[in-house]
Amino acid sequence: MMYLIEQNLRLIEQKQKLKAMFYINYYLRHSSTVLETIPHRHRKDDELIGFSSNLIINSNIKNPFTKEELALLNRGPSYIIPCQLQVSSSSNNKSNNRLASEQFTKLETQIINRIKSSFYDLPQTTALLRKLKVQFGTMFNVFIPTSLRQRSIYEQQLVQAIQESLKKNHFILRRTANHSNQIYLTKQTVFQEKCHEFMIQYKDQFELLYSVTSDNYMDIYLKINDKIVTMNRIIETLFKQKHISKEFYQKLLIHGEDIKLGYMYFLPDISMENDFYLFVKPMFSMAKSLTWNIANFLHRVLQPTLFYLLKSILVSNDCDFFARLNQYYKLEHHHQFSSSTQFVRIKIKNYSTMYSYETIMKQITVVLNKYPCEQISIGTIRQLLDLYFNSNWFFFEKNIFRLVHGMPESLHLSELLMMIASYPWQQTILNDYRLKREFFVRYKDEIFFTWNYTDQELARFLKLIEETHRDVQMDITFGFHIQYLNASIENQSGQLHTRMYDSIDHTSKLNLPYVNAQSIDQSQLYFRSALVRIVSVCSSYEDFVQERIYLEMAYLRLGHSIDLIEFEMKHFYDYFHIHEHRFNMNQTMYEKLRTDLLVFLTSQRASFDPELELESNESVLRLDYFYDYGSNTQFQLKFHELWSHYMKTCSSLSTKKLKIALYGKHVFSLNTLLTKQDSTNQQLKISCSNHE
Repeated sequence: MMYLIEQNLRLIEQKQKLKAMFYINYYLRHSSTVLETIPHRHRKDDELIGFSSNLIINSNIKNPFTKEELALLNRGPSYIIPCQLQVSSSSNNKSNNRLASEQFTKLETQIINRIKSSFYDLPQTTALLRKLKVQFGTMFNVFIPTSLRQRSIYEQQLVQAIQESLKKNHFILRRTANHSNQIYLTKQTVFQEKCHEFMIQYKDQFELLYSVTSDNYMDIYLKINDKIVTMNRIIETLFKQKHISKEFYQKLLIHGEDIKLGYMYFLPDISMENDFYLFVKPMFSMAKSLTWNIANFLHRVLQPTLFYLLKSILVSNDCDFFARLNQYYKLEHHHQFSSSTQFVRIKIKNYSTMYSYETIMKQITVVLNKYPCEQISIGTIRQLLDLYFNSNWFFFEKNIFRLVHGMPESLHLSELLMMIASYPWQQTILNDYRLKREFFVRYKDEIFFTWNYTDQELARFLKLIEETHRDVQMDITFGFHIQYLNASIENQSGQLHTRMYDSIDHTSKLNLPYVNAQSIDQSQLYFRSALVRIVSVCSSYEDFVQERIYLEMAYLRLGHSIDLIEFEMKHFYDYFHIHEHRFNMNQTMYEKLRTDLLVFLTSQRASFDPELELESNESVLRLDYFYDYGSNTQFQLKFHELWSHYMKTCSSLSTKKLKIALYGKHVFSLNTLLTKQDSTNQQLKISCSNHE
């Protein structure tokens, strides 16, 4: 009897899956979204190859790739060829055991360096590392299936052929500046010309310090050393004068052997506002740069101030925004949200460059006088900011520049400084009496609010804002239907309707964000967050189904298994206790799911404490390691088990609240293999002596 019951349950589940596949087929055949058509006026200069391609080819050049090479490129710059290191090692007569040992060495070095500064029990640490090495070898020194090995060899051959084709035709590949999983092909000379045009057009933002040649290499090396010495002297003076504590001094001190200069590179900007002519956008990589320690320290000090300053209106992401908007709509609908309610969005177009350093310093001083930091004085913050602004050195094409205007977007401090500096601009808008009962939020460089007055009053209000703050270039849109945070928000006769925005540019719904060297675990985490976002945004069950299908198709298209998708979908429905309704859900059940999710997000926001969050982050050891193929999840479970035992047995650790964040990474994505940047920064690696 039990056998018959189980068999019937399996048949029911199979029918439900077939029904779900029918939905996928139906929506793909009947959808009227961007997948079917992209307006011809936006395809003037660029060509997408294949169905919703991740490869964009400038129409001025002829496609040089074979069908097989195109298929590989269409996986996008995030794609990682499986088992590259193990297959390459076997061809070079290097054993998998030796490779696993070399990969573990990176993790071993990190563990030793991270723990020896504050505690170090040699016998216990040695025992831990020995056990971890055994587990690492067991999990990752494994046999690769023949089919997977053949695929790896074949795809590596395709990469080599693509590299040769790029070199022969003087073409380059670059991922796109919108951080989607897309890659752009154009002529190398054309791209370089665009980069140089940008440098000329915005020359006031950069100061040329040195040009690197083979003759002056050592001179520049010494000048960088001198810069480190000068910066450390300023930090040391602050410590001796008791403006900063010993703990702060140690965090700020620059260790020359860890320093490498930041560098600037360009990516194609294919945003719709450029009509798809080739524009470029500068990107900065500032990790471990001269200002890295100062930037992290100031961010740590100023973040609580920003949080308490803007906590009532600041949204952390799109899910947070829709949780707040839905709460406003549900609670205020009966007397505030009506058929005449409009939406207004104001975006700052020159966000990172709208203020001079002097203005930023002045604005931050005003804010800190009202909301002072407890641990450090305003004068000390000003001195550190001045040091930061004067020390943002970076490489570009064998030249060393200093950034004299604008902020490197890659540093969290840049966002924080601009938020605080633009606070007076924001308050000019928020303090208007007509906005006292309106919904008002801010996300980075964008403000969103509702409006329940006349169009004429709105026009006068917006004009006054523009005239009062002429240094802020604003893109203003308003109406009953607008786009905000890549979502469509519409007032349908007094009913709020939200859904994912149907973009008409090159960004397809089948394109995932660009990520570097991600693992399967990270892919699973993104799938979960994307699913949460879809439910947060889509007020209609029909829209949810369609967006969920796009997400599933995007993962299948990039080579992820149906099992991964099925596991994550089941996990999601189980978490909200509606698994039994997964294949027979309706609008009513979906609204319950969405309400539960948004309430959950709201409770998370209410319990957030920036001080506790920062303290928690500082008590986390972040470790990473590379691997090709094997049981990554099992290794992480074993790692945490061994680490927990290590914490309990070490007397120096028993009272410390220390956590481990462990990240397994793959190496050599297509972006790494095919979009090589200028190697000047690598040639002049700064391995300076320590000047403490």
